Amino acid sequence: MKAKQYGSTDPQLIEGDTFKMIISIPEFGTDKTNLQDNQKTTEQVTEQVTEQVKRLLFSLTEEMSRKELMEATSLKHRPTFTQAYLEPALKQKLIEMTQPDSPKSPTQKYRLTNKGEKIVEKNKC
Repeated sequence: MKAKQYGSTDPQLIEGDTFKMIISIPEFGTDKTNLQDNQKTTEQVTEQVTEQVKRLLFSLTEEMSRKELMEATSLKHRPTFTQAYLEPALKQKLIEMTQPDSPKSPTQKYRLTNKGEKIVEKNKC
């Protein structure tokens, strides 16, 4: 592919509930200051997602549906909830589906995993 000629990598294709394509674009003419700023921004975004996932974990008191979780976290916008809260928690294996073979089932619920329970216990103060 031409991507490698320009210092980039091949696109990544990620399939799940949604389809995602990640294309890296090399930065030309950047200095170390810009790279440090980019690293700080990345750290801030990562921490923000972590706080969102923690909010979800603390709201998950029993097996709950997506709708119940959205109500518990006071969120109304389903795509934001899914992308910023639910998907990261599932990917990190902090929560699990009660019906993993039927991810789009109308009776699908979510529960904490042992890993998720440890995080909740560790952060209870």
